[in-house]
Amino acid sequence: LIKLAKEKALAMNLNIGISVCDMRAFQSKPDMYDGVYIIGNSLVHLKDEVEILNVFKALKKALKPNATCVIQVVNYNRVLEQKIDALPPIETSSLTMERQYRFKGGKVLFDTTLHIDGERHKHTVSLLPLRQNVLLTLLELAGFKSIDFYGDFSAKPYDPRSSFHTIAVAKA
Repeated sequence: LIKLAKEKALAMNLNIGISVCDMRAFQSKPDMYDGVYIIGNSLVHLKDEVEILNVFKALKKALKPNATCVIQVVNYNRVLEQKIDALPPIETSSLTMERQYRFKGGKVLFDTTLHIDGERHKHTVSLLPLRQNVLLTLLELAGFKSIDFYGDFSAKPYDPRSSFHTIAVAKA
């Protein structure tokens, strides 16, 4: 994805910096960035709300005044309330990836099975099921303002019962 972002920026003649780092160890000079994206459900790989709040505080400090922070996670309100235990498989001509959820001790265990070239590879990761109201509270505690929520990247209104994503757009 980083390579794709760099290629798109170059094609659009944009001068942007793109970096990859462990968000828990993110450090920056104050007021340095115009925006930040935390997408791909990556935020919920952190262990708890304290880690998330610490990340948000570091990002808020690094963002210029009124800069934008975009966060995308799965809509865990929907997943938990409807007890959704699987996502649609991802299928291409060369692979299939099955995705399932199990619920254990306040966490969501995300099981993936990758079928590729006749082989099967399984993996499980523990996720923090971050509900929209908790995400809002953590952003506010970190000092973000003008926080809006959407159900997808086309700015469809967020619906806790039906949106696949929870997308927060907040101002520093």
